[in-house]
Amino acid sequence: MKKASLFDLGYILYFISLFISDINIADDNITLVIKLIKYTSYICFLCHIFSTNHYSVHNFLRTVLFIFFVGSIAFWTHDIYYSGICLIIFASLYENKYKILRCSFILLLICSMVVAILTIFGVLDNVLLTNTSGNNNRWGLGYYHSDVFPLIIFYLFSWRILIKRRLKFVEIILFIMLTLFAYIFCLSRNGLIICSILILYMCVNNKHIEKEKAPVLMVRLIYRNSILIMTVLSLILTVINGNYLSIVYKINVLFSGRFALAYHKMNDVGLHIINFMSDDIFKQSQYVLDNGYMYVILRYGLAFMLFYIYIQYLICKKYDNRTCFIFMVTSIACMVDNDLFSYGFLPYILLAFNQKQNDYLMIKKENEISKASVRLIME
Repeated sequence: MKKASLFDLGYILYFISLFISDINIADDNITLVIKLIKYTSYICFLCHIFSTNHYSVHNFLRTVLFIFFVGSIAFWTHDIYYSGICLIIFASLYENKYKILRCSFILLLICSMVVAILTIFGVLDNVLLTNTSGNNNRWGLGYYHSDVFPLIIFYLFSWRILIKRRLKFVEIILFIMLTLFAYIFCLSRNGLIICSILILYMCVNNKHIEKEKAPVLMVRLIYRNSILIMTVLSLILTVINGNYLSIVYKINVLFSGRFALAYHKMNDVGLHIINFMSDDIFKQSQYVLDNGYMYVILRYGLAFMLFYIYIQYLICKKYDNRTCFIFMVTSIACMVDNDLFSYGFLPYILLAFNQKQNDYLMIKKENEISKASVRLIME
């Protein structure tokens, strides 16, 4: 059995630090604990880079340029998030894709089970939240918001599909039951919709993966450019929110006032190509953003959305239709939840930039080779 590397340790710590921020913990010191875990993971990633990087002039210069680039991002944004992400990407370039997905699935499964047990025994508060209609019937189930648990079900389901490629009937039934359970207690429309899309997709395409046809051109354009579409749509709906149009009002109500909040936030902090504002000043505005795309645009600037558009480009270039479809559904979820910065989106960032070849079934070239082999045998 292969020993765990420094990258594995760093990834586990970083993943856990992101997960803890979703738990309903009433402790003023929890922010400090999260930072300590993150900084420890950064040290692990740095040590992994230097331990696996052969000391040549080329690699030394590449490392120096990388450090300069990371430092520049931190200087521009007054924030180390994207610097940390660049560090993780650099450390994971030649890691096994299957290992990254499997590690993410196991970590999220274990962490969510721990939260469930702690909530059942009363260690964590099961907060009762008020929805837009004023009814107090949305349970947090140990998390700070009722949308978190349904999203966890979605991430577990989608990663399971990517890992196994073909689910057993029992697994599909289990995910259907968990989706219904999550909706009954959390009343998260977002969680219900995205999980239902995956369930329907697997019911149709689960048995014959190798015969799965490419979608028609219009559908292919949508799911390969979903992040760009969601970004433009979110920005337009936010900007025109102040015009008090009837159709915009109805859309805003459908999205629980998210675009109205983004509009007021935009008036407070402005709209920038690159936002040089510090996080403390950004948080002085009282409005909370629950749209991942508008959060990136308003907190970091329009230019930073190119990072996520490029991620989707790489995903669609390297991987098969099934992976692209699941990533598209994930991007839809980020329109009503700020999950571009969460543990749920993290594996896709690493998969997009990963350069290790021929280590996982979902790589396009491998699928094309296997199909060509089948045709030759048939002939």
